[in-house]
Amino acid sequence: MSAGKLENITGECNRNNIDILGIVEHRWSKQGHFLSTNGGTFIYSGRDKPGQSGVAIYLNELARKYLLGYNPVDDRILYVQLRGTSHNISLIQVYAPTSASTEEELEGFYQKLQNVIDNCPSSDVKLK
Repeated sequence: MSAGKLENITGECNRNNIDILGIVEHRWSKQGHFLSTNGGTFIYSGRDKPGQSGVAIYLNELARKYLLGYNPVDDRILYVQLRGTSHNISLIQVYAPTSASTEEELEGFYQKLQNVIDNCPSSDVKLK
């Protein structure tokens, strides 16, 4: 995703008062996070080589202050935990395989997703 597209995303989030945004098909390689020019943070998980799939979560400057941690599971599942007042919040951003995927790919995806859900702290509010 080019710098211009990122600025477009952050600008639209600001304009529409969006604090947290899930993104799919960003096509960045590997996993990690980086700050945007407006102080927000992009947390992402992709493949080793760029060009296909990928999931990300954008946190604006305010939401970024509540970030406790994240786990980039693979290019289709990303877990982020935010600090809340009475309960923490577990966010799970997914990019599910299409119906053209093999049964093995679908089963593997849903097993990984269930594992992430099962490992979320039980007291957290879960958003999937």
